Amino acid sequence: MTLLKKKRYVVCVKSRGRQDLLKEAGWTLSVCLVTWGLAGWLNTFIDYRSIAIVFLMAVVVSGVFLQRSSVLLIAGAFCLLHNFFFIPPKYTLAIRDPQDVLTYVIFFVSAFSIGHLTSRLREQKYVIQTREDRAVQLFQLAGAVSEAGSVEQVLAVANEALERVLGGETEFVFGGEASAEKDPIARRVLRTGGPVGRFTKALSMEPVTYFPLQSRKVIFGVARVKFPLDAQMDGERLQFAEALVGQVAAGLERERLHESRKKLEVLEQADRLSKALFDSISHELKTPLTTIRGATSALLSQADRLSAELLRDLLTQVGEQTDRILSVVNNMLDMTRLESGSLRPKTGLYDIADLLGPSLKEIETIQQSRVIHTRIAHDAKPLVCDAPLVVQALTNILTNSVAHTSADGGLIEIRAANGLDNKVLIEIQDNGPGLPPANPQVVFEKFYRKNPEKSGGVGLGLSIAKGFVEAQGGKLFAANHPDGGALFTLELPAG
Repeated sequence: MTLLKKKRYVVCVKSRGRQDLLKEAGWTLSVCLVTWGLAGWLNTFIDYRSIAIVFLMAVVVSGVFLQRSSVLLIAGAFCLLHNFFFIPPKYTLAIRDPQDVLTYVIFFVSAFSIGHLTSRLREQKYVIQTREDRAVQLFQLAGAVSEAGSVEQVLAVANEALERVLGGETEFVFGGEASAEKDPIARRVLRTGGPVGRFTKALSMEPVTYFPLQSRKVIFGVARVKFPLDAQMDGERLQFAEALVGQVAAGLERERLHESRKKLEVLEQADRLSKALFDSISHELKTPLTTIRGATSALLSQADRLSAELLRDLLTQVGEQTDRILSVVNNMLDMTRLESGSLRPKTGLYDIADLLGPSLKEIETIQQSRVIHTRIAHDAKPLVCDAPLVVQALTNILTNSVAHTSADGGLIEIRAANGLDNKVLIEIQDNGPGLPPANPQVVFEKFYRKNPEKSGGVGLGLSIAKGFVEAQGGKLFAANHPDGGALFTLELPAG
């Protein structure tokens, strides 16, 4: 995260103390003495009228470094020194030659004018430099705040930056917080806006300055800044402090809106999932419940007149539809376990064939005439996994392959072999229509169904399979095979 660079100035300027005044006076006296001595030495080589240029140059140089009052004082001192020590008659302030009078007047006006202009240029340079520094500080603060990824990070960056630039301790309080409710001045700022406290027109005797955190005319917080006791601040510096706090307010408002948007997106997604869940379950349960109700009604009303074959057929329908309902309920329970984080795999060492056997047996009732080929490499390593979870994942993938292949001519191939990095790869390929070409991984999303209007599951099987595999440190990928059909690849740790 980019933080503000070390400041070249502080918004809050400390008042000039006795030490600063003595330092300024020392420099003023030094300039006068050094220039006087230099002029006296040069007077042995050049005319006294040329000495005025030496004094004028010293005034120009002084204007670059000293305050305006000091420069004007030096200019006045040079006029007196030039008259008393260099213009005939020496050691008196009288001037007899009219030409020397004119020279002295020109020197006097030039010295004060040059001193005033150089000091003014110095001040203008300081103003320009200060404004440039302030623009840089605002830009850097805006950049640092924009890179923050949360309200907490914005506050951390803002605290460091404002304490560095403003030169005081900064604290943020927000509307509704206990600290804001207990502070009557903070409540006033939250209600009326505008800076309040020290250096302001309102409650200027307070030791702390309050700045509103405002965005789009809505005040949502207050920045409390405690400046040093010997600090000074004019209107322009106060406006800059407000601009700095405004940048922080904009960053906080952006993050608050971002968090609100994320919460809204979560709620919208939850609403969509709830609707999809309701639609899927209602669609998936309606058919088996209707079948069970019809079969049980026939059994209750005509049991004595039904043949043994028809009776067996009705009971078979009841059993199949009951299994279908149980499958939906089990899928919902499995998804709840995954999302709650309560799933704790109990791993062991298992052969691939021992895991595929129960899965293939599970789909026997829906396999019909589909052909399933299984090829396991002779050197395939055993898996380190939770057997029930892997069996369920394989069953869900095989169920999906059966559902999307033709009952007559459907082909499913299962291949297992060692992979890289001590992994075992299990591939399940079918000759069905394949997966969405733009994004095959979409099949792992909850409630995804290629044909929503068609009955046969609620769209959780593959999502649960992926969750079970990843819970054991494995991976599950989906792709379209070059020869057609879907290809699912499981990557699991080997023993």
